[in-house]
Amino acid sequence: MLAITCAKCGVYVMSYQKDGPGPLLRCYLDCIHHPAELESRQYSDRATQMSHKLSCGNCNAVLGSPIIYAKEDRLAYHMRPAYFRRKKMKDIV
Repeated sequence: MLAITCAKCGVYVMSYQKDGPGPLLRCYLDCIHHPAELESRQYSDRATQMSHKLSCGNCNAVLGSPIIYAKEDRLAYHMRPAYFRRKKMKDIV
């Protein structure tokens, strides 16, 4: 489980369950666990999901753009590496 924060202002953005090693290129909507507002996006229709960019709630920096990952036909955010930081979460509540 990763804690994703904004690189610009340092504010927490979301908790994300990443599978496998390597850089974080995409965040799949069905792997977002917190906050509830982001987690619930996976249940809305595709048109609604594709209209929301992933942005910081504090400074409005855009961390990712919505895409449909064609190989798996999954909705995801294409992440902008310079705009976010990730850190492993040790304690999951």
